[in-house]
Amino acid sequence: MSALVGHMPGDVDVLTYRLESGMISLLRAEGILRRAKRDRIDLIHLTTIGPAAVAALFVARQLNVPVVASFSADFPSTLIRRRYLCLLSQQCERVFASSLSARARLFASGLDPAKIAIWRPGVDTAVFSPSRRSNALRERWQVSDERPAVLYAGTLSDEKGVLRLLSLELGLHRTHPMHRLIVIGDGPGRAALENKCPDAVFMGAMPHTDIPEAMASADLFVCPSMTCSTNHAVLEAQAAGLPAAVMEEGSARERVSGLSAVMCRSSVDLIVETASLIRTAVRRKAMSAAARENALRQRWSTGLAPVYAEYRSAGQFSGARRDFRPALASQSRRL
Repeated sequence: MSALVGHMPGDVDVLTYRLESGMISLLRAEGILRRAKRDRIDLIHLTTIGPAAVAALFVARQLNVPVVASFSADFPSTLIRRRYLCLLSQQCERVFASSLSARARLFASGLDPAKIAIWRPGVDTAVFSPSRRSNALRERWQVSDERPAVLYAGTLSDEKGVLRLLSLELGLHRTHPMHRLIVIGDGPGRAALENKCPDAVFMGAMPHTDIPEAMASADLFVCPSMTCSTNHAVLEAQAAGLPAAVMEEGSARERVSGLSAVMCRSSVDLIVETASLIRTAVRRKAMSAAARENALRQRWSTGLAPVYAEYRSAGQFSGARRDFRPALASQSRRL
């Protein structure tokens, strides 16, 4: 969402409305409505499915403006949850999914496929670049060409594959390829992982400004996640020139090319393929170049274009429904 605001074209003005989590957001609906009237918004983009979404739908109904939404596809697929999402999506002109796997899961949950549109994350290849590689950081990690740095970056939770990451590290130690696991991130699974992986380096939750250097200083990237989320870190790692090992299930495979990554069907595959990359420097070098080339093709402007197109279309529809007369009362281009 930060990229969505940061790369917006000149004819779109995005206003951020932040609502408290929980039922208290419903009590703020009248205040949000008054602000929205002053802002003369044309469209509402939902980025939550909680009570705040209900408050936003109330505002949209009162102002008679259309609604689009971005729903995470990584949710427990219970019957109540599916029915709630279907009901919520029925109030929206369009629902955005960040990957084909996310679209498939939303569709399987009962959302109207005609309403689901794909938008894809991009990456700033000037920020995430092999040129950020730090020899000093590699010395701190005690890694080299003979002992590659295997990097993971993300939340340390069951949903993001922390148990698969543990299985990978234990499996690599059994097969004895020289390496060092570098872990960026925090989460409920960190304590157990840190306890069972004494040779790994845990960087914790790093400021985003420090991550490009850390990624560029590694030798390969592993993504044990099978989620349908953006898996943006996979794209950032490739921009930094890292070959990747990703799972075949989930959306991470949509961020890589056949030349820049290996796709794994199981935890065993992940161990075997990662061990192979650790042992083969020539292969890593070729895949590193392919990874960078793949990232250079993933521009934010291209990935976000469908969203801005929907904004414009819905904004025009909003103006028509409210019978605005552009020559007499110009409509602000706002969300």
